[in-house]
Amino acid sequence: DSVEVDLLRAGASWIKAQKRADAEALRYKRQVIDRLEREGRPYVLVGYSVGSRVIMGALESTTTELKHLRGIYFLGAAMTRDKTLKNRRALPRGMRIINYHSPYRDMVHRMAFNFISESPGGGQVGFDDTELFENYPVSCSHAHKGVGIAVDYSGMAEAIAFLELYKAGQVINGRTKVNWETPVQDGEIWWNRLMTVRVKDPAGRPVEIDFEQHSMRPGYYRALRIGGGGDRTRVARGENLHAILAKLKVEPGGKR
Repeated sequence: DSVEVDLLRAGASWIKAQKRADAEALRYKRQVIDRLEREGRPYVLVGYSVGSRVIMGALESTTTELKHLRGIYFLGAAMTRDKTLKNRRALPRGMRIINYHSPYRDMVHRMAFNFISESPGGGQVGFDDTELFENYPVSCSHAHKGVGIAVDYSGMAEAIAFLELYKAGQVINGRTKVNWETPVQDGEIWWNRLMTVRVKDPAGRPVEIDFEQHSMRPGYYRALRIGGGGDRTRVARGENLHAILAKLKVEPGGKR
């Protein structure tokens, strides 16, 4: 259960939330993760805010590799940027935690979290341990619907589903929209960066591609070719992320 925040006692509420998350971690492992492993069912772990702390605690207490775990995503993680996972035996080989952090729109982290903690949250600035985490900046609010200025993290559910289905080799057919290769700006304010991959251009040279989701229009995606100098060119766009991935020849089920 969520902890109701009393603005007059925010510090005490935060300590209570941390303790409840730590206590919940073992129960979450036993009742959710262990059950899915016994049943042999593939699953993905998604932790929002303090929920990321629950997942970290569950992973820390796991002594063997989670063979059916397919991915881990943190959204607005309410843990300090120096947080890491000391016991990594639970993670399948090569798996990293995808951390979507919001440096501009997340006022809860920018104000409340930083007021309570000396170190900023990984959900605002990303985590320092880049061997464990893949940090991607997004433009999401922490509060419900962002009070009219942004979309909260629930708007990323479709994008995460698209990514995990593609990794599993399950492709939703669709089409891309007509696109002219157009230079674009950084996009931190209005776009959620989903992932970065390396593909080969028509001449066989490796190029870096960023895939992004529009923050105010969650069902709209684009792909950007990143040049050596950091210049960004839109090379595909549309409502179906799988169609964009296929157009750029990112193999379904392959490693990113």
